[in-house]
Amino acid sequence: MVQPQVKTFFEQTWCGIAWSDWLPFTRAQMARLPGRPGLYRLRAAGSEDLFYIGASPTRGLRMYLTGLHQAAFRDRSQMPYGGMDAWDYLVAPALWTWRDAEGCSYECSAAPIDATRQVIEGLMCALLWEYRRVQGESPRVNYGRFHPHYRASATFLTNRGRQRLRGARLPEGHTNLAADESHAPLPPMAIERISDTYWMGLHWGEWIDLRAPDTPRGTSLPRGPAIYAVANGQTWDELLFVGFKWDLHAAYASIARRPWDCPLPALRAYTVGAQDLPEHQWRELVGDLVGGYFSIKREPPRLQF
Repeated sequence: MVQPQVKTFFEQTWCGIAWSDWLPFTRAQMARLPGRPGLYRLRAAGSEDLFYIGASPTRGLRMYLTGLHQAAFRDRSQMPYGGMDAWDYLVAPALWTWRDAEGCSYECSAAPIDATRQVIEGLMCALLWEYRRVQGESPRVNYGRFHPHYRASATFLTNRGRQRLRGARLPEGHTNLAADESHAPLPPMAIERISDTYWMGLHWGEWIDLRAPDTPRGTSLPRGPAIYAVANGQTWDELLFVGFKWDLHAAYASIARRPWDCPLPALRAYTVGAQDLPEHQWRELVGDLVGGYFSIKREPPRLQF
């Protein structure tokens, strides 16, 4: 009989990391946190799951989290904007919606990490993968998951520069697809063998030499959404990048032109037959792959972050 995994993600020693006490998520309490980069986790008061796992890989936790609180809650009348970069507090709109709709109040626990930006980001992915394997789903608003009754604020690029669209409550009877359930977490199958056809339980396609500027003849890449992995084809022991494209075949040339800093970069793809997964599920799979790799190597794919 398979024993259920113990839920330790609220503990101050979760995954061997020294976390702070749980504090009310207020600007005054966040000002008590260390001024060093690190990781943080949010929960809704009284809940039995995590709301969000995040990182402040270049800014001190104190500055970052007081800023996040201000971005999310300074205006109770309208949803804040999202951003295009981590410093723009991408999770702020989601936190606002759950408080607006359900009256959620939040608590925060943080951990300073003395490591490079890349290692902090990779460790965050490993924590998300660990949480998903224990809980069976992602934290409530990671990977772009959102409240079902709201459209998210967004910032995007157009021919006229950056444009913003304020989020709002959806009309009655409409549901945000980002509120759909999580994809099942990937298992630690063949986790140390990144060249294996069934690495982490996915059925991967053939390896393609990325030194070719165009897709080599006799190979096929999905003409739709797919995850791709790039590895060092000389040693097969180093992963360079894991990503997602809505049309991998069309994106091949731009991927091949990227400076991979490797004598033999090789690419392969994974997709699903129906190709109709919501975006957050594709991103969950990418996160699991990066987190699984980090759990073995203690560093992320070399060009991931």
